[in-house]
Amino acid sequence: MKMRFWDSLKWRMKFRRDFKVMSSFTKMDELYEYAVKQENQKFITAIIEDQDASKFIRRTGPEEHMQMLSYFDIDLTDKAVLELGPGWGEFLRLAESRDAKVLDFVDYHPYYFTYNRLLGFNGFKNEYYGTGAFRGIPTRKYDVILSRGSINADRFERKFFGTWKNPLGFADWLRRLEELAKPGADIIICPTYDVGWGEFEFVNIGRRKVFEWMVFRGYEMITDIDKFNHPKCFPFVFHKKVSLDDTKDGLYNCDL
Repeated sequence: MKMRFWDSLKWRMKFRRDFKVMSSFTKMDELYEYAVKQENQKFITAIIEDQDASKFIRRTGPEEHMQMLSYFDIDLTDKAVLELGPGWGEFLRLAESRDAKVLDFVDYHPYYFTYNRLLGFNGFKNEYYGTGAFRGIPTRKYDVILSRGSINADRFERKFFGTWKNPLGFADWLRRLEELAKPGADIIICPTYDVGWGEFEFVNIGRRKVFEWMVFRGYEMITDIDKFNHPKCFPFVFHKKVSLDDTKDGLYNCDL
């Protein structure tokens, strides 16, 4: 337990230092040079060396995102888009090319955040698992909200309704997320799991309160979006059309 605490503290301190340095960057070359200096091999391999995105299971290119948009019949023209954990900006760049009006993202990783900021997108530095999740982000603003791989369902499963150490449970997190969406907005959540990049065994939805709660809240669970679903990492995609009634407190009173 002590080792976990100190590892977490060192991780947070390093992120703060990186953010402080990177906040002054105005050119992508500065970020490249910093990554090389810090020997950040993940950034060097994925971005500087421009490796084929197909080698990275968690990266999703334009074709995969277009399959998702087509499946849900989403037109991004003049839409306000918010992505949780944009990675290297593939979806935001696609949304920009499809004439989206607002291109916002949420991230707490200094490299991802700075990279997308330097691409010209508007970022909210926000650790979306904690009690401050989505703080400072405008409500009822977004037409499309996407999370692919940024949310660990098992992490929320372990504290579904919250604990005294971290009172933000999944029900509260989902309520806050839905409050960011306009009526009629599309929310697409494609969670990841503790198993990481290994094979994921399909499970009965009733065995996960997180899944059961999302279905109760009106999300459809989908497993057959070509290229966007991935049997090893992303077997389930959850989608919902949001209405104003979705944020009424009474709809959250459900004993699972």
